[in-house]
Amino acid sequence: MFSNQTMRRVPVISALVAILALVNLLVLPALGQVAESEVSVVASDATATEAGLTTGELTFTRTGETGAALDVAYTVTGTATAGADYVALSGTLTFGIGESTATVLVTPIDDADVESDETVIVGLDASSAYSLGASAEATVVIEDDDEVVLPEVSVVASDATATEAGLTTGELTFTRTGETGAALDVAYTVTGTATAGADYVALSGTLTFGIGESTATVLVTPIDDADVESDETVIVGLDASSAYSLGTDAVATVTIIDDDEADDGDTGDLESLTKADCKKGGWSEFGVFKNQGDCVSFVATEGRNPPAGDDDGIGAAIGAGVASFVRATASVIGLDALLEL
Repeated sequence: MFSNQTMRRVPVISALVAILALVNLLVLPALGQVAESEVSVVASDATATEAGLTTGELTFTRTGETGAALDVAYTVTGTATAGADYVALSGTLTFGIGESTATVLVTPIDDADVESDETVIVGLDASSAYSLGASAEATVVIEDDDEVVLPEVSVVASDATATEAGLTTGELTFTRTGETGAALDVAYTVTGTATAGADYVALSGTLTFGIGESTATVLVTPIDDADVESDETVIVGLDASSAYSLGTDAVATVTIIDDDEADDGDTGDLESLTKADCKKGGWSEFGVFKNQGDCVSFVATEGRNPPAGDDDGIGAAIGAGVASFVRATASVIGLDALLEL
């Protein structure tokens, strides 16, 4: 049995316990002397996408006392740009009274920029009001939905003929489709039967589209020489590149028309033909001399007869300073003989 003195102490002890509980509940929190909360953050949804505008999610957690609201500061870094790639975050999260978790959404902005996936990194700031948990940083990745679309480049001969007579130029027109907001260099290779620097002014091999330009031209300027030659070609073919794709028209041709005519030399009979006449390149009555020089071939014009005395292809002097036919053979168009001067 308890004594009367012991019985009198029980209410006192109970009162002290109640007072200490009130101090812990009301006084110490006001003085900031309760045990610190520990705060953590994780990416509860680590992916946000521009396509469909799906959000990422960050979950903040605190352990310990939840009887009061708690403000948690955080810093945002990463490769994504706030306001351009995602809706900017405030930098502060508040746990309400009784709350132990809270979330922050990372909302992407769907732009038209072709870019790599980018990151939003949230790191908890240190504070005297709480301690940092093991997970004090979390990352959300924003996935881009824009594809790289290369410009397509083509070339056509907008004027397919250049002429030595009057020096009229040919023209090549280059076209690009797609984005024109930046300059674009296009490389090309020049081939053909014409010779750069001799038959036409050499082309650079590179064309540049300026900002905003979708077409550009290159002129093929012939050089008027005295050579008797066939019409010749300048062929431009687009080179492949990682900066653009090739259109259907990737090769274009300009033809240079020659304006020089062959000199058939003097006309007359064989007895008057001289070495000088031979070197002019021909004699029209019986045929045409081919290949100027000390040895030339004589091809009889179709429908003509061989010179008199040379039906068998042997012999016959043909003029002062000129030797004789030493060999001749009949062909489908007449006499084909080797003339030694």
